[in-house]
Amino acid sequence: MKPPVALDELYKQRALQLREAYDHLVLFFSGGVDSWNILHTFVKHNIKLDEIYMFGAFEAEEKQYSNLGFDRNPGYYTREIQRALP
Repeated sequence: MKPPVALDELYKQRALQLREAYDHLVLFFSGGVDSWNILHTFVKHNIKLDEIYMFGAFEAEEKQYSNLGFDRNPGYYTREIQRALP
């Protein structure tokens, strides 16, 4: 049995509800499936996000690259949370 509404349409409706309810929308983006689906929905339907915060273990990752001998610029990641403005 086919659902009455496509999942993509439900995502779009919810994104529009959030946009209308708040003056400032921030997405905390981890790169996982959930945050990727949210970002994709906003971009696909041209719904404005005011800010995107990306977070992860950037300093720990940089240390691992150094331990493995990769030639990378030190300080590439300086904080655990990175801020991007769309």
